[in-house]
Amino acid sequence: MLKGFVKKWMSRVILLEVVLCLVVLGTVYGATEKQKVGPKIVLSETTYDVGEVREGKALVHSFKVQNAGDEVLKIIKVKPG
Repeated sequence: MLKGFVKKWMSRVILLEVVLCLVVLGTVYGATEKQKVGPKIVLSETTYDVGEVREGKALVHSFKVQNAGDEVLKIIKVKPG
């Protein structure tokens, strides 16, 4: 009777150790793998008020564009307002 109890107890201990190892490995792997964000556009300003403008006068303004993501940011089309 004692032999059967020890055998059953040992199999549960081994199963518990395997489960704990898998949990620890999953946690370590998940913590070390960086999650991808993709491209992320950041603008210093989204609008610019030029005020009153005389006809025929050229206006120039630059918007600072920054990619805060971890993949290439592609600007395909720009529409002036």
